[in-house]
Amino acid sequence: MVMACSVPPTNKGFLWLAYKGKLLTNDERVSWHMASDSRCEFCGEVETVSHVLCGCLEALAIWVRLVKRDELDEFLRMELQQWFVLNLSDASNFSNEVTDWDTRFAIICWCLWGRRIRDFFTSSLWK
Repeated sequence: MVMACSVPPTNKGFLWLAYKGKLLTNDERVSWHMASDSRCEFCGEVETVSHVLCGCLEALAIWVRLVKRDELDEFLRMELQQWFVLNLSDASNFSNEVTDWDTRFAIICWCLWGRRIRDFFTSSLWK
């Protein structure tokens, strides 16, 4: 499912890590004693993979425009692995008439994560 998606290999590697919940979010960093705060810098919720890609206000602003209104609640409340499987396997589940939903979904997730990483490394912590 992840490897069948029509995106570059770099994106596939990211998708696999995200699917497995292995991205280095603040919550994960705290569990590895690399940070002391597991909260999201944007909204204050615990920063997990699901939060970064789906639940954060930053991600919600994108998904509410692309996901069918009557499916949005289900889209936002699924377990992480089910969320990936459904979105990468069948565009009719959530897409607002987008034929390349799997690719678009994958790229949006990758961009959301990329922005989070960019913001982390450009924060005052690293200056």
